[in-house]
Amino acid sequence: MSTAVKNVLNNVVFCPVSFEDLSFELLDSTDTEAVKGAAECLAESFAGVEIDGVHISEPMTIACKLSKEDMFDYVHGYLSDSSRQNLTYIAKDIFSGNIVGVLASENFDPEEEIPVFEGNIAPMNIILAFLADLDDRLVKTIERKTGNKVHKNEYVHAFMGGSVLKDKKRFVVIKLFECLIIDATLKGYKGIIGEATNPKCVKMISEYCGFHQVYDVNGYPIMGDYSKHPVFKSVPKEISETCRIMYKPLDLQFDI
Repeated sequence: MSTAVKNVLNNVVFCPVSFEDLSFELLDSTDTEAVKGAAECLAESFAGVEIDGVHISEPMTIACKLSKEDMFDYVHGYLSDSSRQNLTYIAKDIFSGNIVGVLASENFDPEEEIPVFEGNIAPMNIILAFLADLDDRLVKTIERKTGNKVHKNEYVHAFMGGSVLKDKKRFVVIKLFECLIIDATLKGYKGIIGEATNPKCVKMISEYCGFHQVYDVNGYPIMGDYSKHPVFKSVPKEISETCRIMYKPLDLQFDI
């Protein structure tokens, strides 16, 4: 058995639910309709979906007053570029062909410059700056703990994940993470980085996907406090109070 296969078996936390009516596959960057469908799925899940009379949405998106249409404009542009890295997975209804779940990921590049957006998606600048600060703190923590500089092609950034299904919604995302973890391990990445914007996300990827919170060299969790931010302080405390950096090592020697 190869080392790569052993790493996969040792590190993947498999989804406990099976889906006979869904296929899980890599997003084809050359399929414009698939990219559009994936963008529509994420836009809806981030701007908000109604499940059993409850409105489920991403807290920072709502705080920035980004509509579903705004989110589509941003996500479609993002996926049109990032999907070429072959790290984004989709869940597709095998009968209708509709995309009902997406995990948009990318090659983490610590030197990448944050784009500046204008018009209706200008509020994304607020979100990306907030996340960039957390990522910068993560990079410094990795470098101080390991003594090695962080380079491109070492880590995967799991950026956006969501599903529009009313039933088994979270398990669709868990299955997408399973696909990504296997793929990233076989490709030789050290680990997967993600920003969990609410407690439900933290709980899901901790319990089912093997992620854990990252602590700096002083023992403090790398997180952003919404109450201390001029925009995100509007996020209700019962929804979320923090955004936390989560990490999944793909080989135990690269744990942080």
